[in-house]
Amino acid sequence: MRSARKKPWKQVKTQQGIKYKYDFQDLNWNIKRIKRTFNTAEEAQAFHDALLKNAMTIAKGEQIERTFGDAMVEFLQQCKQDRKLSLALDLSNLTTLRWPFEYQGKFYRLEELPLHDREFGIVWGIQKYKQDISQTIKRSRLHKKIYHCRREENGTAWYIQPNPNDNQKPAPRLRITDPVIIKQLDKTKGLPAFSNDTLRRRFSLVKTILHTAWHDWRWLASDLSPLIKLEKPGKGRIAFLTGRQFENLVNVSDQYFGYLIRGAKAIGWRKSNLIGLTWDRVIYPEYLTDEQGNRIKIPGYLRVEKFDNSDPNIDPLDLTQRRSRTKNKEYLETIMTSETEQLLRELDKHRREGSDVVFHKGDGEFWGSFRKRWATAKKKAGIHPDFRWHDLRHTWATERVNEGVPENIIMEEQGWKNPQMVKLYGHLKREARYKALKKAAGN
Repeated sequence: MRSARKKPWKQVKTQQGIKYKYDFQDLNWNIKRIKRTFNTAEEAQAFHDALLKNAMTIAKGEQIERTFGDAMVEFLQQCKQDRKLSLALDLSNLTTLRWPFEYQGKFYRLEELPLHDREFGIVWGIQKYKQDISQTIKRSRLHKKIYHCRREENGTAWYIQPNPNDNQKPAPRLRITDPVIIKQLDKTKGLPAFSNDTLRRRFSLVKTILHTAWHDWRWLASDLSPLIKLEKPGKGRIAFLTGRQFENLVNVSDQYFGYLIRGAKAIGWRKSNLIGLTWDRVIYPEYLTDEQGNRIKIPGYLRVEKFDNSDPNIDPLDLTQRRSRTKNKEYLETIMTSETEQLLRELDKHRREGSDVVFHKGDGEFWGSFRKRWATAKKKAGIHPDFRWHDLRHTWATERVNEGVPENIIMEEQGWKNPQMVKLYGHLKREARYKALKKAAGN
């Protein structure tokens, strides 16, 4: 194969240190111009050799061997073209899959492994990655850096986990030996080991990518996705508030945060949709009089627009755009109950000039992150710290189930397509179960 240079890269000085700029094309072999940056000349050489090998394979009419990194890039590009709303979450999960894992004293990267089921292929890599990450028993952040405490033969040890996005080739973790930093890390509350549900989500994404590579892109001769074993799902969390707990939570919160909490329980929407509610999508009830003189109430409702992936203005990485769009790409209209109407009438008195935001912070602006405020309110109200904001959605569903609202109505109110969602979110309280059993027994 002919090329302008035998080594189509050059050493350059950058703010990050010495790098190797790669620039190559060869139209004779149908290689379009490729520009990359590498940390070492060895990385550039390996990439160049693989590029030439693939070009020769294609010229022979054979199927080239691609890596999981190739599949990750192709998948993300496809998601971006489709304006998939979960792109930001997928990107986050794939970033953690870029962490190098250790096996028999050597570090490997999933993105560098070929798409096959033999040794040192992606199926083997996922298995070893699981084994490696399962040794993490605590995770902490210190000075905006990620640290993992890992179980080892002689006890435990802290490691710094470099950000995979800092370099084109993610760096392996490094053991911490500074006693001052170790002492600080030991004192941090941190997070526990990765849960089964977290690992299940990550590896479900791997299965999706591998299946797509086989079914849609025709990169593989067989489907590798069934070979990726998922962790067993967790038992689920039964978390909702009693009436007294909810009142305590609202009472210890400031006025406008209290409005947001009341809205979450009364409407049941996802946090992003609730925060993003604007007055143009609030339709109050109307009252009409029929021919017989009877007063008829036309129910009010709240509306969330559907996701239109043909809209060029939609950026799936812009999380603020989720405020006014549903997750399942369908319109959502939730009936305005008397509880919701009372809350909205109260909020109507607190509109801010130039703002159309319903649940604003007091200044007409959208709420941003309120993690600390939420944690403080729970502590003051005596609510368990593990109770999540999303569990207010469970509380809404629990109340509807206990009121005897039919399953199909609950599904329509929240835009759920699977009846299993009602079972997941709606938890029958002991009092309601007692009354149902008492009624069935006829006493």
